[in-house]
Amino acid sequence: MFKKNENVNMDVIYQMEDQISRGQEGFGIIFIQDDGSYKVERATEINKALLDLYRDSNQCKMIIAHHRTPTSSENKIKQTHPILVDNLKLKHKYLIIHNGVIHNTDERKLEHEKNGFMYTTENTLS
Repeated sequence: MFKKNENVNMDVIYQMEDQISRGQEGFGIIFIQDDGSYKVERATEINKALLDLYRDSNQCKMIIAHHRTPTSSENKIKQTHPILVDNLKLKHKYLIIHNGVIHNTDERKLEHEKNGFMYTTENTLS
């Protein structure tokens, strides 16, 4: 399926089609270029996510994609993954993707905010 040194966009589309029942409401795609630069595209509907994958300017050899069914938040662009973690105390910026719900967010959020981390998503359905 994957061919060395070729764009993987169509492979990601095929995988998404095979797994679409696992999440159809929130999409995040990281397009990673050969030089290490990246671009993040987000969508709340599959048509936009597919257009992003087909777009000529997004063709690349490395892609990280996430699609979800919201379980603890509304289906909004700012709730889609990846989640950017950035802080002057960190050596690097991180793009995080995960499945599931973090249940001790209230106490963790207070601790994180004291250390300068700001949350960009929130549990809105509890």
